[in-house]
Amino acid sequence: MINQIQFGNVDLKTPLKDLESSPNGPYLMLPARRKRAIGSASEREAREERERRHKKDIAKYALGIGFGIFFLSKVLGSGGLGRFLKWTSESAHKLGLTKTEKAAKKVEESYGRVHDRVHDKTSKFISKGELINNFVNLKDTWIKKVMFAWGPTKKIHEEITQKFINWGRNAVRKSFGKADAELGKVYSYLNGRNEKILLKERHIWPKGVDVEGHVKELQKLLDATEAIIEKGFGTTSQHRHFKATEIIGKELEAKFLHTPMKELIKDKEMYRDFVADKFISDSRTNRIKVGEETLRDLRDHLDRMLKLYKDILQPSKYKKVEGRINGMYKRYEKANQKITHDYFNMFRDIKLGSGPTDVLNLLLTAAAAGYGLAQCEDAEERTSLSLLYGIPIVGGVATSLICTSRLMAGSRALVAGAISGFVLNRIGEQVDSTRKKYKPHYEQIMATLKQANTTQNLQS
Repeated sequence: MINQIQFGNVDLKTPLKDLESSPNGPYLMLPARRKRAIGSASEREAREERERRHKKDIAKYALGIGFGIFFLSKVLGSGGLGRFLKWTSESAHKLGLTKTEKAAKKVEESYGRVHDRVHDKTSKFISKGELINNFVNLKDTWIKKVMFAWGPTKKIHEEITQKFINWGRNAVRKSFGKADAELGKVYSYLNGRNEKILLKERHIWPKGVDVEGHVKELQKLLDATEAIIEKGFGTTSQHRHFKATEIIGKELEAKFLHTPMKELIKDKEMYRDFVADKFISDSRTNRIKVGEETLRDLRDHLDRMLKLYKDILQPSKYKKVEGRINGMYKRYEKANQKITHDYFNMFRDIKLGSGPTDVLNLLLTAAAAGYGLAQCEDAEERTSLSLLYGIPIVGGVATSLICTSRLMAGSRALVAGAISGFVLNRIGEQVDSTRKKYKPHYEQIMATLKQANTTQNLQS
């Protein structure tokens, strides 16, 4: 019978139930204290959960607004999508040619028809894909019209726009300045090289070659090279280009700004071509011609110089001369790319209002991060999340904006912003970790100082 007694619901409470163990021996935990301990653990878990949730919120708000708008405006906009689709088309075209070569002769004609059809469809898709730029421009124009409706905001818009234009021009000047500095170094190097050939290397002159005649011709070509660069890429040429873009920019601005939005949206041309780019195409083409002619003449003179040097120099010494000359030429190629393509693209978008829109994007990102931080429980949590997420995200978008103002392509600017955000996040982690580590010591020191001040005041 005794084995049938059930003890499942019996409360085996003993006088030792409230004794808990600890490293220093058992201690008495009263029921109230037990509840507070359980409550503290629950609060910590809830706090950690809130922190995880706020991290997601801050990232979602700020990244969504910041990099989302930037991606649409700068990567898909400004021809970025078109360049990507063009690359895809060219890759498909190359793949098609490779397969055609490997294909059997029996199916060559039918494959050719399929390939032409696919290539034609791809080309049409590229032209349609670039139409997204029109709607990016319309978005910027709408914001511009809204800001132009009130005097103070109009002034802000104009000042920001002019700032971006000045930054773009400075980027062009800086690029040509670096090329000119390299030209100066190469000019000095070649003069020294020619002097060595005439005075110190007579004993290794190649036989049957008029070395002195070659050096005289080299000096003429070097002087002519400077004249070519000054004519096509000098300060006067750059200023003329900036003036031309100002004229075409005013016409472009008038077309978009003074035309009602309804008419712009209904305009059939918006669904056929990249309107703003087509509008400035003539001015761009003229500048491209100037740049290409200058580079062609420069390359011709440099090749003639290299041929003369190859006749009179030993192979190892010729390699050094060739490297310096080609390095200088690449500098001017890069600078020409900035003034003929990068500056035109930036100026086109800036005149339609992209500069203030980008600044507004940065402010919205900061506001979104601020909204996420405002949901934090206390200052401690807010400070931690600011270091880990708020500052890196806003800093990343700001970096992308700065890169864009320096005529960096949209995709490269986005990558630079992402890297910047990652670095700031790593720095924030270290700062936050150090801050949490030393905070108890800091609080203890401050409490001691406060107690000492209180004691001193009582004594006095």
